[in-house]
Amino acid sequence: MNNQDETVDVLVVGGGLAGGLVAEAAARQGKRVVILERAAEPGGRARSQSLSQHRFNFGPHALYRGGFLHRSLVAAGVKVAGTTPSVSGAQALFADGNLDTLPISLRGVLRARWFGTRDAADLLRATQAAKAAPRPAEPLHEVSAAAWIDSLTTRDPTRALLATLVRLSTYGGDLQVMSADVAQLQLAAALRSGVLYVHDGWQSLVDGLLARARHAGAALRHARATSLTLGTAGAGAARHRVLDADGKGYVAHDVVLACAPHVVSGLVGEADPGLAAFAHSAQAVTMRCVDLGLRDSRDVRFTLGIDVPFYFSPQRGVRGVAPAGGVSVHAGLYLGAEASGGRAAADAALAESHASDPEAALDQAIERAVPQLSERLVTRRVLPRAVVHHALPDCTRGGLLGRPACQSVVRGVWYAGDWVGPEGHLADAAAASALAVVRGIAVRGEGALRCAS
Repeated sequence: MNNQDETVDVLVVGGGLAGGLVAEAAARQGKRVVILERAAEPGGRARSQSLSQHRFNFGPHALYRGGFLHRSLVAAGVKVAGTTPSVSGAQALFADGNLDTLPISLRGVLRARWFGTRDAADLLRATQAAKAAPRPAEPLHEVSAAAWIDSLTTRDPTRALLATLVRLSTYGGDLQVMSADVAQLQLAAALRSGVLYVHDGWQSLVDGLLARARHAGAALRHARATSLTLGTAGAGAARHRVLDADGKGYVAHDVVLACAPHVVSGLVGEADPGLAAFAHSAQAVTMRCVDLGLRDSRDVRFTLGIDVPFYFSPQRGVRGVAPAGGVSVHAGLYLGAEASGGRAAADAALAESHASDPEAALDQAIERAVPQLSERLVTRRVLPRAVVHHALPDCTRGGLLGRPACQSVVRGVWYAGDWVGPEGHLADAAAASALAVVRGIAVRGEGALRCAS
């Protein structure tokens, strides 16, 4: 520590949703808070980008109604407005290029050639079981999503549709590795409450959250954290020092690392061996994404792949993402999980049929989903490898229960993000971990006050 260091109560490294939630809540409690964000624009994977009057999120995004993120944003005073995705006339795409009806409604069941009435009855039983709370004797965190689906049905069409819906709700393709607890959690949430497509894109949530954080007194600095020097408790609470890329130091009683696991591990080092081991083995889940700006939405329908890991969703009815008469579309191919040493060989069918050439596979699927694509295309953006979430909940590592705790073994160091804590998935996990961190800091502060008195 030197005389040029800035002393704060809470230093948050990372200006995404998790970091923003921590900063807003801590500042509202009266703490001095600084956020360090390395990018020129805060928000992380919740950023949005405008191209030719079309506005795109960083790949497909959906806000779960009543989930941790939704509730946290509302509690922070952030305006959350959106619309239910339009699935009227939804389509199912098969690997041979054929399109059929997606049987997610009564009308769809009656029209689908590949899905019969017996399959529909079986699907109803399976989804009712999926929505029910798991029994204590069911160790879903130790079972793969694929095995869990097999336990719900013996009919191949039902199994295929359930796998498609689990991919949709978890944004993950490796069902042989993904733990069943996250599959059940996400599928039940989707079936019970559904999701929202956010008006003006997810950037509106980021902007609203950071505005509330600044209003509460938090400061945002655009700088990359390069090192973390851990303090010792001594007679009082430990004070940790973070140095940024510009050479400025920050001294804080609590440091919240709201960034990717490998970044966190690089800062903490061997001070937290468990975190280092987790970061080394974490499998980031990725998609190849193509965002389309189209002149019109005629015959552009929500489409999911059945035996091809394809996602295609027109943002119909979403305000602020397309000019009048046009439509913005998010399309993607689930690439599965990637370990630190390369692709995980978890889903052999996925790897053999699509991962070898995801660019061609996704382009072909889009051509089937959009009639006269070349005549209607205004703009196109490609994200070759978009990280959907930083660590696949793995059934061999305890699923959601195998993720790191929000509180580090180092007193005063905390973790937040979509890979932290036993609650939630995707952005809901980021929000749940952020709230747990804020509660932990508050409790620790009350304990320090009691000791001082």
